[in-house]
Amino acid sequence: MKRRVLHFVRKKSQLKASFIQNQIVNHIDFESIVIFRQGIPKGAYDGGFAEEIASDIKMIDLGDDENFFEKKLFRFGKQLSFRQCEKLRRMVREIQPDIMHFHYGTDAGIYLKALKGFDIPKVVSFYGYDCFSFPRKYFGAGRLYLKKKSI
Repeated sequence: MKRRVLHFVRKKSQLKASFIQNQIVNHIDFESIVIFRQGIPKGAYDGGFAEEIASDIKMIDLGDDENFFEKKLFRFGKQLSFRQCEKLRRMVREIQPDIMHFHYGTDAGIYLKALKGFDIPKVVSFYGYDCFSFPRKYFGAGRLYLKKKSI
């Protein structure tokens, strides 16, 4: 049985970024599974470099059954609800990943609080914006956000 890596992104469209998609589809010794929180309506453009997301990527939409409160909590607070945290923990227990990879340091903060109790190695990748621009945003509050979420 192949070992499993569980990838986390905030938006499904982030999988169009070639540097992320290539990491996911080119694992030789690992089965890749992606969890994302925010889908993009069909036909909507939301950046990225690839035309499409590779069809062989296994994906789980954490926000597929969200209610009004959960939508607002995420939109304005970038937080998961208690129910979504429980759903995420249940998925991790079922999938039993060997490693968790969070793409984008800013987005890791969305998931890490819910996953603190798991004794599974975690990797957070920082790319451009989240290590250069974001820490200076909001008069330096971006740096505090990253520091607080990483603890």
